[in-house]
Amino acid sequence: MQEACWLSSPLEIWNYEREKIGNLDLDEISTALNETDVSPVFGIPRDYLKMLGGVQMDQNGTVISAKTILVTWLVKSDPSKARGEITNDAGTGDSVAKNILNWEAEFVNILNKNRNGSITIYTFSGRSFGDVSGTAIKNDAKKLSIGFIIMFIYVQLMLGRFNLVEQRAVLSLIGIGSVGMGCVVAYGICSAFGIPYGPVHNILPFLMLGIGIDDMFVIAQCWATLGPEVSTLSLPEKMGHTLKHAGVSITITSLTDFTAFAIGATTVLPSLRSFCIYAAVGILATYVLQATFFTAWFSLDLRRMLDSRDGFLFCIKYKNYKPNNCSQKDLFKSAFEAILGSFLFKTPVKVIVLVCTATLLIFGSWGLSMLRQEFDPIWFLPQSTYLFKYFDKSKKFYPSDGEPGTIFLSNFNHYDHLNSIADMIDRLEEQKDIIKEVDAWYTPFQKYSNTHFNTSLPGEKLSEDRFHDILGRFLFSPTGSKYRMKFIFNGTPRCLLDAPPVKISSFDFKFRKFKGSVEHVPAMNRLKKIISQAEFGDGAVVKVWARAFAGWETDEVIIKNIKKIRETTFSNYL
Repeated sequence: MQEACWLSSPLEIWNYEREKIGNLDLDEISTALNETDVSPVFGIPRDYLKMLGGVQMDQNGTVISAKTILVTWLVKSDPSKARGEITNDAGTGDSVAKNILNWEAEFVNILNKNRNGSITIYTFSGRSFGDVSGTAIKNDAKKLSIGFIIMFIYVQLMLGRFNLVEQRAVLSLIGIGSVGMGCVVAYGICSAFGIPYGPVHNILPFLMLGIGIDDMFVIAQCWATLGPEVSTLSLPEKMGHTLKHAGVSITITSLTDFTAFAIGATTVLPSLRSFCIYAAVGILATYVLQATFFTAWFSLDLRRMLDSRDGFLFCIKYKNYKPNNCSQKDLFKSAFEAILGSFLFKTPVKVIVLVCTATLLIFGSWGLSMLRQEFDPIWFLPQSTYLFKYFDKSKKFYPSDGEPGTIFLSNFNHYDHLNSIADMIDRLEEQKDIIKEVDAWYTPFQKYSNTHFNTSLPGEKLSEDRFHDILGRFLFSPTGSKYRMKFIFNGTPRCLLDAPPVKISSFDFKFRKFKGSVEHVPAMNRLKKIISQAEFGDGAVVKVWARAFAGWETDEVIIKNIKKIRETTFSNYL
C-alpha cells in the first residue's frame, strides 16, 4: 500500500480533492459524514462523526450540521535522531528532533495568524506548553521588577520620615538588595550541588522579599522602642541592645520558615522537593545577611542621622537642623490608637466582631468539608493564551469520555508469548469498570492469521519464521497497516517480506471517565498491578503509560503526604 501522511480530518472522505469538495452541497456532505465508516485513504474503520463538535441532529438521529471540526496531524519523529538533541517542554520529558520543533513552531504561527470573519482556528502542538509557559515566565520577570519598586516605596514609607535627614531611601535599597543577595546565594549553592531549577522557582524572590523585609522592620522597630535607660549608651552598645531583642525574633521566625521548607524537602515530588531546598537555603542566607550586612548599614545610617547629613546625598550636612512637625507624626500609630483601638472596645462592635468571626468559621468549615484534591496543568496557563483557548473549546465541543493510555512490551520473543499477550488483553477487557476499550494489534492479527493462514490462535504456537512471515504481511494489509507504528523493529519492515525481529510493541487502551482522584488513582494502581502480574519470562519489560498519569501520580503522592501529615500531627497531639 502507498504510504500517506497521517492526517485525521473529515475531508479524508473525499480524499482531500479540492475541486470535488468545492462542488458538494449540504445534503451530500451530510450523507457522506453519516454513512462513511471506512477511510477511503487508509482502508481502516473511521468514525468521522467524532471529529465534529456542537452537532445538530434531525428527528431520525442524522447529523445535519456542526459548529466545529477537529483536524489532527501526526508528526513523524525518528527517536535515534532526537536522542539527546532537544527535550520537549510539554512535561513528558521525551526528546524531540530540532526540525520537528521548528515545524511545530511554524505550524502554530501560520494557523494563529490565519484569521477571518467566518472561521476561528484553535491550535495546539507538542511544544505549546513550553512556549506558553516560557512567555508567561518572561512576563512574570517584568512583574518582579514592578513588585520590587512597589516594595521599595513601602519600605521607605515605613522606615523613614518625610524630611531631608530622616528619609531612608539608601537604607531601603540596601535592605531589598540583601534579599536579592540571599536569592543569589540560594541559586548559586543549590545549582553547585546539582539541584534542578524549574519554572516554579521564579516565585522565590517574592517569598524572600516578604521574609527579608519583615526582618528589616523588626530590627528598625526594636531600635525605635529602646527605653530611656539606654539613652546614655554609645551607638554600638545601643545596637547591641537592639539585636538583643530583634535577634531573637528574626531567629525564631527564620528558623520556623527554614524548618517548614526543610520538612517539605522530604517529599517524593522532585519539583516540590527542589523548590523547598532552594527556599530553605534562601531563607537561611537572607537571615544571615539581614542580621549582619543590613544591620551594619543600619548602624551607619544612624550615624548619618545623628550627624544631620542628607538622607540621599551624604556629603551635605545641615547645621542646626530641625525636622518639620508633620514628618514627626506617626500616622499609622495614630490611626490604630485613636480610631481603630477605641472603636473596637465598644460593646456593639465586639458583638459584631464575634458574629462575623463565628460566621466565617462556619462557612470556612463547610468549605473545608467540600475540599477535594485534584491537579490539572491547564490551571497554570494564562487565560489569554491560544493554548488555554484551545483546551477551553476542546472541553466544550469534545468532552473527554476517558483518558487514553499505552502498554509497551519489550525484551522477550513475541512469537513465544502470544498466549500471554492474549491473556493480558483478555484480563484488561474484563476490567469494564475502569477500562472502556482496548485497541491491541494482537486481536486483529489473530483473526488475520486464522483467516488467511489457517492457524489456530491463541492455542497454536507459531515458529519464529512463521510469526515474522504472517506479521510482515499483516502490517501491510488494510486491517493491520495502522498498527505498523506500534512496533519498533530491529530493521526496516518491507511489504511482502518477513517482518524483522520485534524490539518493542505497544497497544492502546482508554480509561473510563472518572470523578476525580477518588476514582482515577485506584484505577491507575489496579491497572499497574495487572500489568506487573503478566508473565513474559525473566528480563521482560512490560510498562503502562498514560499522559494523564503525570497528574494522577501527583494526586497520589499528595494524598499520601497529606495522610502522613495528619497521622504525624495526630500522634504528636496525643
